[in-house]
Amino acid sequence: MEHVYSNLVLLGSAVLQSVAGFGFNLIAVPLLALMGPVKTIVPAVLIVWIPVGLGLTWQARREVDRTRLPLLLLGGLMGLPIGAMLLKGLPDELTKRVVGGLTVGLALLLIIGLRWRLQREKPATFIVAVIAGVLGGASAMSGPPLVLLGLNQGWDPRSFRADLIAFFTFLSLCSLPVNAYLGLLTVDASTLAVTVVPGTALGYALGAWLHRRTSPEAYRKVAFTAIVIAGLLPLLLPS
Repeated sequence: MEHVYSNLVLLGSAVLQSVAGFGFNLIAVPLLALMGPVKTIVPAVLIVWIPVGLGLTWQARREVDRTRLPLLLLGGLMGLPIGAMLLKGLPDELTKRVVGGLTVGLALLLIIGLRWRLQREKPATFIVAVIAGVLGGASAMSGPPLVLLGLNQGWDPRSFRADLIAFFTFLSLCSLPVNAYLGLLTVDASTLAVTVVPGTALGYALGAWLHRRTSPEAYRKVAFTAIVIAGLLPLLLPS
């Protein structure tokens, strides 16, 4: 049953990512955390993303912002080890609560869509990338801070999407040696990653089909609701 549940979670996460353009880790991590230790789930989800991310990065390579992306990558790389050490050091139940709280809080910020245009964009981009790297290392959920910044600054959606894909993929690749060094890249994590390949592949195929038949705005409302519920479950259900 755990394998069925894990594949269903990754199927839904992949559909969400394909149709709405975000949310893969925001759904996968808190829902998988209901069934197992976060220290196993985070590396597994990062591993699953890598082949998908490499393909998407190659497709979007001509759309990346060559000025902004290096700042994002450098900041993310600096934050990643800090997050990975937090993942290793924090008790698992506390980590689950933190993951749930972060999921809900960041999703609500995205829903509200606060705007406060920053004049010194480059330093802000680097700082937010460091924060995203910490979150990525600790929870595999690095996207929301960058999404908030991009929306706030009014970045071009096509180039910003390409930057995000490249950032997530780069961070996931860099996480492998960091997690291996910290002892987080375990047999259990690798086994889970392999186990959910069918659900992930089916989810992306289904998402590509739905993307052509669904209103993006309508689907985003459903997506945000799903993300908030996914974040609430680790907070509300008994340990």
